[in-house]
Amino acid sequence: MTRYVVLLRAVNIGSNQIRMAELRAAYVEDGFADATTHIQTGNVLLTSRLAATTLATRSEKLITARFGLSITAIVRSAAELDALVRSNPYADAEPLTGRYVMFLDAEPDADGLDRLAAKAQPSVDYRVLGRDVCLSYREGFGRTKFTAALVEKQLGRRATARNWTVTTKLAELAAG
Repeated sequence: MTRYVVLLRAVNIGSNQIRMAELRAAYVEDGFADATTHIQTGNVLLTSRLAATTLATRSEKLITARFGLSITAIVRSAAELDALVRSNPYADAEPLTGRYVMFLDAEPDADGLDRLAAKAQPSVDYRVLGRDVCLSYREGFGRTKFTAALVEKQLGRRATARNWTVTTKLAELAAG
């Protein structure tokens, strides 16, 4: 059994409204008895024998069936989150505001990395660590053109973003 975090994209933004109690209940009814949620942005912690890719697909189907929404699900194991937090390239930068992780559904290829590098902006520092893009926004996340949509387009991958505070908390909760 593996402890996972399911990261749902764009939950509780616009028309993608899901109450966390209802989301948790959907996962419990689908056989994940220990499912819990963390804050209102669509983070589900659970234990499963499924592979991460299978769990992501199952999560997307569950949300479509239960809530009528097409939501991207990105899955990381507790061990993967722990390794990410330990390798945070911005760990010494305080405060952590302006620091984010874009979790990708698959590792980007070299062409995608080249396309992303061509879109680099002086106000944003980023580092790609496997399937995760660590970001530091000097002028704030809300003002940048270096968005999740841009990263997805250039890398050819689906993504969802979390700030470092939430990422660190999810790693802590997943570790138990």
